[in-house]
Amino acid sequence: MSTGNQRVVQHTEKDLGKQFATMSYESLREAMCCLSGAEFKLWMYFQKNKEGYKFECTVADAATWGITRTSYHRAFQKLIELGYLVEKSKNYYLFYERPQKRAIVEKVPMKEGFVF
Repeated sequence: MSTGNQRVVQHTEKDLGKQFATMSYESLREAMCCLSGAEFKLWMYFQKNKEGYKFECTVADAATWGITRTSYHRAFQKLIELGYLVEKSKNYYLFYERPQKRAIVEKVPMKEGFVF
């Protein structure tokens, strides 16, 4: 039952075409809490790929996902700072769903009874 300040949203269908964007709810919630809009977009851009997938990341390809050149460079640097991207060698990065640096954001408590 909804109250005056709530909205009820029902998911109608899923496009089950190519499903690679799987992640834990905790990882998603953490990213949503500690990343800005462009940073979160870039996180999702990397997160959409299946584990182990390696590709040559370009500004042009990121732009096809709605990430501008300026936002891409700024967000890429922020993901490095936070530990989501770790440089393995020159221009070769590993992406992590959860940041590799500890304690970047306080845990946001889940509401009791909240179900994913």
